[in-house]
Amino acid sequence: MAIKFGAAGVLFIVVTGVVLFTLNPDGFFESDIFSAYIYAALINAVNFLLALFFVNAGSNRKNNSEFLKFTLGGMILRIFFIVFAIFIFIKFLNIEKSGFILIFFIIYFVLLIVEILFYKKKLTEK
Repeated sequence: MAIKFGAAGVLFIVVTGVVLFTLNPDGFFESDIFSAYIYAALINAVNFLLALFFVNAGSNRKNNSEFLKFTLGGMILRIFFIVFAIFIFIKFLNIEKSGFILIFFIIYFVLLIVEILFYKKKLTEK
């Protein structure tokens, strides 16, 4: 089941890239928006896959305290990863900042919805 939700997340990232390409077909791959999209998609893909891993592994725990430690600990790790990665990309890479932030949040919130659906489905199985 995690593979199905993971595939849905990756499909959304690809569709977002296709939409950006169709909006600016001339020189899209040479533009600053493309590099901003790649970096935002990379951060969100790693975050999303980590979320699926932590929820899947946490749901296999025997008692609730282990489940909460694994799931909430994973959330804290993911938040630190996101903040660190955004700081590094904005500070040290020459990317278009407003495009990066906009694309990041669009992808983030849609993948968060998919993550919540996965979480709900995983908990209703038990």
